[in-house]
Amino acid sequence: MQRALPLSALALSILLAAPAAAQSGAESAEASANQQILEQYADLETVTVTPAAAGAKPTIIWIAESGGTLYIRTNRRSAWGNAVERSGALSLTPPGDFTATRITDTATMDSVEAAFRKKYGFSDVMAGLLRALGGGPRIFRLHPKLPTPEAGEAAQ
Repeated sequence: MQRALPLSALALSILLAAPAAAQSGAESAEASANQQILEQYADLETVTVTPAAAGAKPTIIWIAESGGTLYIRTNRRSAWGNAVERSGALSLTPPGDFTATRITDTATMDSVEAAFRKKYGFSDVMAGLLRALGGGPRIFRLHPKLPTPEAGEAAQ
């Protein structure tokens, strides 16, 4: 004879499962938003970056996708690159707010360099010569600032 769970045990199991279900729903929504952002930016030839630092000037740059993530790149001496590295935040045009993390991992840098080379071809080779004069590449991984749910939506 199978014994029935007490009501309190059933309620506890539901409460313990609810955060996991909510988290997977939030992760799914975040993945969907990331995919939309990736589709919006990955095929663009150029974007305009404006670092969040005071007095930073907009700069037209290239953008590339590698492994489902967006990257931007500059040389080690660029003023806008310094501003992005200091503040960690930037805006892109077409409109989008991002945070940026500098990449120093050699394998990731090689993968991103290959993505830029594939996308921009010979132009990237020539730009690489200029980057070398500027101390070599500095690569940033972009993290989109996703909209937060309204308070009413979060309670549901």
